[in-house]
Parts: sequence; structure tokens; C-alpha cells
Amino acid sequence: MKLVRYNRLYIILRELGLLIFIFLIVYILLNLKIKNITKIEELEINRLKILDSKGNVKILIDTDNNGDPKMCFFDDKRKIRIGILITPKGYAGIGLGDTEEKIRLTLSVKKTSHHRSI
Repeated sequence: MKLVRYNRLYIILRELGLLIFIFLIVYILLNLKIKNITKIEELEINRLKILDSKGNVKILIDTDNNGDPKMCFFDDKRKIRIGILITPKGYAGIGLGDTEEKIRLTLSVKKTSHHRSI
């Protein structure tokens, strides 16, 4: 008797979930705004800022004073949380920071001709 109730409940919940999923897809498709996409073969810029809907910088791609590339990811409080860069000495690095912009984890690779396997 309980098994029959659980099977019916399972079928009802499965059908309800499927119905909600279909309504969600229809809602998304009806509210989807199709935007014009422009294809650009090449783009030259000095600095690229990606902003959120409020106009806050979320990603910055730039060069430092030496002309070396850097990329910064910002949190909602405008603090750098992830930094990616290449130093003048050839180091490539990624730094992960906390909410106070203190570096907590780094991963870096030195430009070298030696290879090491792990």
C-alpha cells in the first residue's frame, strides 16, 4: 500500500517538475532579448574594462608601467580578487586575494629551459 502511494507521489512530483521546467524554458525564451552581434576581425585598444549592470568594473585588461600584460578581476566592493600577469623577468603568475586584497595564493611559472614532470 505504501509503495503504491510513493510511486504515485513520485510520478506526480516528476510530472510537476517537468511542467515547471517547460514553463521556465518558455518564460526565458519569451523574455530573451535578441541583441545585434557585431563580428570584429581585429580590435586594438589600450585598456579593456568589463562592467556589470551598475557600471562597476568587474574585469580589467591592461598593461603595467613596463608594458607587461595584466588582468584583474574585481569583487562587488571593487577589490582585486584575482590578478594575472607576466613580469619583466618572464614570470607568468596568478594571484588570488582575499576581501582586503591580500594575496592568499599564488601560482607562478618562471621562464626557463628546464622541464620538470610531476
